[in-house]
Amino acid sequence: SAGSQRRKEKRQSRPRSTGNAQREDDGEKCGRQMFDKNTLRVNYRDMFAAAVNHYRTERCRVGADGRPDSRSQEGPDEAGGPEGMLRVYLRKRPLFEKEAQLRGDFDVATILPPRQVVMHNCLFQADLKTPYVQHSTFDFDHVFDERVESAEVYESAAQRLVAGAADGGVGTMFMFGQTGSGKTHTMSAIQQLAARDLYADQDGIEPWLSVQYVELRGNRCFDLLASSVSDGRRSNLRPELKLREHADGSYAADGAADLYPGSPEELCNLMDMAQSRRATSATDANYVSS
Repeated sequence: SAGSQRRKEKRQSRPRSTGNAQREDDGEKCGRQMFDKNTLRVNYRDMFAAAVNHYRTERCRVGADGRPDSRSQEGPDEAGGPEGMLRVYLRKRPLFEKEAQLRGDFDVATILPPRQVVMHNCLFQADLKTPYVQHSTFDFDHVFDERVESAEVYESAAQRLVAGAADGGVGTMFMFGQTGSGKTHTMSAIQQLAARDLYADQDGIEPWLSVQYVELRGNRCFDLLASSVSDGRRSNLRPELKLREHADGSYAADGAADLYPGSPEELCNLMDMAQSRRATSATDANYVSS
């Protein structure tokens, strides 16, 4: 019948095996090159680096070393605005040797003092064969390139904050950045210089400065200066604290240990001890990432 003939033709049109189709797919795959974008950037490293250097040459006033000259950029050196205003500073760190030599990383950030950073985003067209660079500019209250010493960072970003706190005000500094970006390096230097300034005008006879040092871990708070405790199964644990709101709207870590260092050296030793008690774990970028 006509129906039987159609079913027979339909069965005959089906492939008897998947072997040919599989070979065709394999051939198609062999004709492609599959790369992730990070690998592509490394492969085109010299081309991208040349494009970034060309941008710096054309757009920036550069010093003898080929880097943007912080003394020749236009604009005021310090951010304006009233005291108490939130200010955001950016510090660029240099590439580590292992990043440049082992991973093939290259510099894609240009600092334009006093306030701008340009990120050179190295991209590819949809065909993954045509590279191009997208230059994006971001503004901050102040920026520091990789040659700037920590003392200059402190003087610009933290010294007035410390002086205001010493006069009875409130000063808060947050350090943001991914693992390995230099947060601990910068903050350690700021702590040492702040300790020096706090005791510069003190006679040292009476203890006047109290120190608390806590760690915020998720939504929990732990005391890094108090003696360790045990829960019956584990020892050397940090005591957990409760954050309380006072009647005036301020917050405090209830029960946190108060210690009274008598000198900048004692203050630095306390901070170093507390720092060593943080919860840390190793990452590819940092052996003691918190």
